[in-house]
Amino acid sequence: MAKNSNQNKKRVEKAEEDEDLMSIPEYMAKSSAIIADALQKGFDVLHLENGDIVTTGTKTIVTTYRWNSKNGKMVKFSVQESPGSQAISPIMNISAALKKSKKPSGKKG
Repeated sequence: MAKNSNQNKKRVEKAEEDEDLMSIPEYMAKSSAIIADALQKGFDVLHLENGDIVTTGTKTIVTTYRWNSKNGKMVKFSVQESPGSQAISPIMNISAALKKSKKPSGKKG
């Protein structure tokens, strides 16, 4: 077991020296998982030549205002933050919020 670990370590060190990370199966598996996870969350991903991976995302906050005719002004009704730090389209967020706010009519169609 220690021999395999030593061999893997030497292979990683040699690949890092040669800057050929793509030849290391462990690097490929782990970097692919990171990239796939980031893309599923809607992040932008940069996989740099040196092997570094950079991900960027945004947090979307949806604020709903309603007209208050008694006071004659717009009033902040609700503020919703997207789950996590995912890059979510505001339109998708509003659509999801509208679906949640609709009450079932109780009638079966």
